[in-house]
Parts: sequence; structure tokens; C-alpha cells
Amino acid sequence: MDNNLTTLNIDDVLKKAGEKIENFYIPILNLQKQTSDIEIFNCVIGEIILTDCQIQHKIHLENVVVEGSFIAGKKRSSDKAVAAQFDNAMILKNCKFKGEVVFGHCVFSTLMSCQDCVFFEEVIFGHAHFKEQAYFWGSQFNNTISFNHAVFEVEGHFDKCDFRAAAHFVKVNFKGQDASFNYITAQTDIDFSEIDVDCFFAFRESKIDGKIDFKKAVFHKDADFIRSAFRSNVTFENAHFHEKTDFSYAQFAQSSFFYGSSFSNITFLNAQFNNEVLFNLDSHTRRSLGESVSEIKPAQFNGNSDFTNTRFHKRAIFENVTFVNEAHFANCFFGEQANFINVRANDYICFDSVYCNQEFSAVGGKFAKITFDYANINRRLDLSGATLNALSFYKAAVDLMVVEAKQIRRKLIHENPEKPSYEKCAEEYLLLKESFYQRGLHEEEDWAYFKFRQTKRKYRTKENIEKMKAASFINKLFYLGKLPFSLFERILIDRATGYGTRPLNITIVAISFILFFGAVYSYFPDTLVKPESMPFGFAQATYFSFATFTTMGFGDIQPRLDSIMPYVVSTEAFFGLFIMTLFVGTYTRKIIR
Repeated sequence: MDNNLTTLNIDDVLKKAGEKIENFYIPILNLQKQTSDIEIFNCVIGEIILTDCQIQHKIHLENVVVEGSFIAGKKRSSDKAVAAQFDNAMILKNCKFKGEVVFGHCVFSTLMSCQDCVFFEEVIFGHAHFKEQAYFWGSQFNNTISFNHAVFEVEGHFDKCDFRAAAHFVKVNFKGQDASFNYITAQTDIDFSEIDVDCFFAFRESKIDGKIDFKKAVFHKDADFIRSAFRSNVTFENAHFHEKTDFSYAQFAQSSFFYGSSFSNITFLNAQFNNEVLFNLDSHTRRSLGESVSEIKPAQFNGNSDFTNTRFHKRAIFENVTFVNEAHFANCFFGEQANFINVRANDYICFDSVYCNQEFSAVGGKFAKITFDYANINRRLDLSGATLNALSFYKAAVDLMVVEAKQIRRKLIHENPEKPSYEKCAEEYLLLKESFYQRGLHEEEDWAYFKFRQTKRKYRTKENIEKMKAASFINKLFYLGKLPFSLFERILIDRATGYGTRPLNITIVAISFILFFGAVYSYFPDTLVKPESMPFGFAQATYFSFATFTTMGFGDIQPRLDSIMPYVVSTEAFFGLFIMTLFVGTYTRKIIR
């Protein structure tokens, strides 16, 4: 106590009610008989007792030091004391409370303002009911604080508060307009378990050194966690976000748990997870824990999800998670495993330009539309067993891509016949070819190579047609002259031989050539020189065609030099030599592999 202060007893305080009381020492403040506003400035108070009071007039304490307890309510529900009811404003500004402060079960019918105050001992607001605005701006809590089961009807503001011991907000109900914890600092744990927030919830740019727990919290309106820093474990297990939630630029230093949570529209733009983040337990953990995890469910994303530029430095577990609407992971960084096993993405999910330092696993997932354009995955991209309705991985850099040909046939986005982009398809099929080769899947490798060559041809043809449309008359003729070569490639090399990957097709083409030219020879027998006694029907003509096609020589039958037949025979011999060479090369390649 300041010895220079004059002592003022409670009776004198009540007599001065309605006036400004300043620079006094008040041993005890009991306002059961309060009849007017109480305004106390720059005073020292021994203790304050307000239980069993119904305060009908304003109380305003500013720059006051309370050396003992401030008791206005119950510490426990079983206490016999009657909690105070404040029918008028309660204003505490720049005050210091050196003893415990108890407002448990108190009712604040109007404004409750506690601005820039310092609390040295335990503070209890459990079951308190705030019917109007409640402000705790800039206050410092050096000991435990409890708001468990409190109700905020209109607004509850804790901006710039400093929590230096455990803070408990279990089952608090925020209603009305706003609940804000912007710019707070917390050196130990904060417990928001099972809070019910039916208003805008702001938790912007706060710094939490201890654990923070939002288990089973329910947010009915928008929630804002932008730029907050969580330096210990964060738990949002079984939390529910019914409107937009924003974690943009938030930092998570330790493990983050979101399993069992449901999100409407969620944003993690530029967020950073320095440790593992779990939107579900992975299958190995679930097996090791056995029955104890039977109630743990995967997270559910019911609206749009934005993880653009998010950095996951450790494991990111999205196993069995469901994305109902679009999900964007563009430019994300995955320092370790990215686990999207058995994910269900009912709409577009984007992994464009992601960087994954280890394996990216989407085994068994179901994807309506998924893209990995410009992705950089150091190890393998595992899509085995996944259902892929539309897929793109243009310019992706992947060490090994695990996917089956049957999964992606006619599923590439850039191969859509309505708006094809053949040059991009060619890049994708080339990547598939290399991945199939590394896995020893030579049939699939041949299929990817065939599609690569086919899309390259389509791209050249499309490019020539577009250039021809825009060119001058002379240049139109130049590009028009290229089209027959494209047609020749399509018929003979593409369809007939599969660019050397389909030996059966080559065999069918060879037989077709032999039979076709045999029919020609049998239809024009007079153009051939043969013994007069030799019958010459389709069988003999086919034999002659076979000998010509395989370049074995003419034997007893030769073309007449004074007819057009030598040119026909030479044409068949040329195609025969070409097709036989392709046939031998293709089968040799198959046998060697």
C-alpha cells in the first residue's frame, strides 16, 4: 500500500457514490448498498467483495491496485455464495489484481470491459453470462484463467491479451456478432475444447507457445486464423467448420491434428507446417493402435479447399479424406511423404507445380479430375489402383510414375477430343514410356510409345493445317503438300504397324499386301510370262505375289516387260522389303526383351 494515500472506509465510499474517487486507500469494497455509480481512480483497494449483490449502477475502476481477492461469484458450482448480477456497466481499466479474481456464475446484463489489466493470481469466469459486449483487450494473465461454460451473447473480445499460464475456455458459447483473440500471446496451453461459436471467430496473428486444443469445437460462421503462429501441438480433432475458415500464412511448428474435422470452405494459403500434419491417421498407425482408434474418422472437406503454396516439411497425411468440391495444392512443398491414399476427390484436385522430396502416394484414390502439371516428385508418384476419370501431368518431373495403362486410357485431359492439346499429350506419353520401361512393363511401354508417336503426328498435322490457314497463297501450297505425308504416316505406319510396336498388325498388313497383289496378278494373267502348260489361278498368283513380296525371285513366272506389270511387281517388292524389315526388327525387339 502507498503510505501517502488517505484511508477511505466503505461508508465514505458509498457517500461519495456518483463522484470521482481518486488517490485513496480503501481497505474493503463491498457494494451491497450501492445507490449510485462508483468511479474509483488511482486508488489502492485491500479486497473487493461483491457476492450476494445486484449491481444496478455502473462500476468504473481505473489505475486501481487490488492487493487482495476480488470475489464477485463462485469458484465452483457447488459453492453456496450467490454470484453477483451486474445490471449496469462494469469497467476495469489499467488495474492490477494481486489476489484471485472470481466472477464465476456472474451475470453481466450490459457492458463488461477489462482493458489493459494485470492479473497475478487465478482468474475464474466459469459459467459467467455476458449479455452484452465483453472486452478483455490487452490484459495480462500471470496465472490460470478459466472461462469454462461461459456464455457471450453479443461480443467477446480478448485481443492483445497475454496468457502466461494455462487458459481454459472449455464449452464456452460465443453468440451474436464477434469473438476475437487477435494478436494474443500465450506462453502455455490454451484449451478451447467443445466451444460453440455462432458468430465470426477471429484468431488473427496470435502467437501460442503452448499447446492449443480445439477438440470438438463447432464454428457456425466464418473463422479467421490468418498469420497465427502455433509453436506447439495444435488439435482440431472432430472440429466442425460450417462456413469459410482461413488459415492463410499460419505457422504450425509442431504436430497438427485435424482428423475427424469437417470443413466447408477452407484456406491454408501460404501456411507452413514444420512438423507432421494429420487429417487422418495413416493405416500403419491405425493397425498399431488397434481398437483404440475405432472412433477416429478422416477429415471431410465439404466445400472448396485451398492449400496453394502451403509447405509441409514433414509427413502430410490425407489418407481416406474426402474432397467434395475443388481442392488446390498448387506450388505446395512436401518435405517428406505425401499420403493421399484412398482419397475421394469428387471434383477437380490440383497438384500443379508441387515439389515432393519423397514419395507421393495416391494409391486406391478416386479422382474425378486430377492434375500434376509441372510437378517435381523426387521419388515416385504412386497411382496404383486409383480410379482416374481425368488426368494431366504435363511437364512433370517424376523419377518413377506407378500407374497402369488401363487406368489412363482415354483419360488424359489434354487428349479430350473437344479441345485436344496434342503437344502436351506427347510429353505425357513420353513420361509414361520411361516409367513403364523402368518397371519392366514392356507391353505398356510399347503402348505409351505408340501413343507418343501418334500424338506427335496429330500435333504436326494440326500445326500444318493452322499454318496453312494463316499463310499466303504460295505458302498454302507448301503446307498443303505436307498433308499427304501425314496421311501416309497415319495409314501405313500408325494404323498398319503401330510405329513398330504391333507385330501382329505388321503380319496382317503383309498378308493383306500379298493377297491384294495376288488378286491383281490373277486378274491380269496375260501380263505375266509363264509356261503354257501351267494353270494360273488365284493360288498361283498368290504364290507369285508371295515370292515377289519376300524378294525370293521370280522362278517360272515373270512379268512381261512390255506391260505395266514390272512397275506393279517392283512396287510390291519395295513395300515387301520395307515391311519385312520392320517385321523382323519388331519381333527381334520383342524376343530380346
